[in-house]
Amino acid sequence: MDLRRLSPADAALWREIRLEALEREPEQFASRHEDHVERPLADFAARLAGASVWAAFDGERPVAVAALTPDDEGVARGWVESVYVRPEARGRGLGQAVLGALEQVARDQRLDALWLEVRASNAAARGLYARLGFREVEGAPKSCAHRCEVTMAKTL
Repeated sequence: MDLRRLSPADAALWREIRLEALEREPEQFASRHEDHVERPLADFAARLAGASVWAAFDGERPVAVAALTPDDEGVARGWVESVYVRPEARGRGLGQAVLGALEQVARDQRLDALWLEVRASNAAARGLYARLGFREVEGAPKSCAHRCEVTMAKTL
């Protein structure tokens, strides 16, 4: 397995796996496939320029991804977003690998915590996050279009 940060030059790879995630698992994301499918490749490149997006590769194909976006409220925390592992790659520790890369980036940036939002019904994701040290945050504001019921955080 090759693990690396995606750059704007990887926009086509990012677009492919992101659209797949939104199409296969629409209930798991605040974003919608129909809102992204017609976007130009430059939009995907811009996302890669503005966030730390990591991917695990099987050959030349990304099979797991996760993004770290800085908090826009001036707080020293980052938001874990866009986590997706292709179905054929699940159960191999790739979600843990990309999340571990994000955590290292967050530590390098001297962030105090990582936060994320997840559907209450997504037991597999919630279990992964809990194993990695994330804990539910009660009463936290929801930002993912009121579709996520659980906010989790990990102190670094």
